[in-house]
Amino acid sequence: EYLLATHLNDYIRVFGVDGIDEVWKDFSTSYTKSAYLPSLQDKYDSWSRLAKGQPAPGFTYTSIDGKEVSLSDFEGKVVYVDVWATWCGPCKREIPASKELKKKMGGKDVVFLYVSVDENKDAWQDYLANDPEFKGVHLITGTGWKSDITDEYMIDGIPRYLLIDREGNIATASAPRPSSGEKIEDLINETLTMDYGPAGD
Repeated sequence: EYLLATHLNDYIRVFGVDGIDEVWKDFSTSYTKSAYLPSLQDKYDSWSRLAKGQPAPGFTYTSIDGKEVSLSDFEGKVVYVDVWATWCGPCKREIPASKELKKKMGGKDVVFLYVSVDENKDAWQDYLANDPEFKGVHLITGTGWKSDITDEYMIDGIPRYLLIDREGNIATASAPRPSSGEKIEDLINETLTMDYGPAGD
């Protein structure tokens, strides 16, 4: 019971609820009186709204150009969201791989959307000015770590990557990092070729 509860807790915290249905069903039906069940149920329910196919929570932030940009502006395209900050070492270590991934996706309907949770706007602007090859749509929350995107997507650590499909729904709320190579490339390509069925379905 303890091992299964620990596994569920750790998995949901990192990956959400996608792919965990059988394990969750096994635990919730086998251990109906478990002391771990109430907190796990809350976490499962919270993450269920971020499951694959659910509408992606919207957000609007200021771009490096000073314009207001919303997630909904990119409907019709696949959006790879990178939640990062200039003070985050692991985030910055992913940037070279992110640049390479963007090159490989060149010409495809993919938007690379970088959302910074920096509190120091000047530091963010200076970082981007000093790395002109770090291209994409760059936004800053303006409120630091406490922001809509971290709340809505249950982000408690960065970097964190989201993949949004053409219809503005979640493909995954815990996407692979750019450095995962073929893993993220294949997932983006798969999302690009999803069949949404006839209009109106």
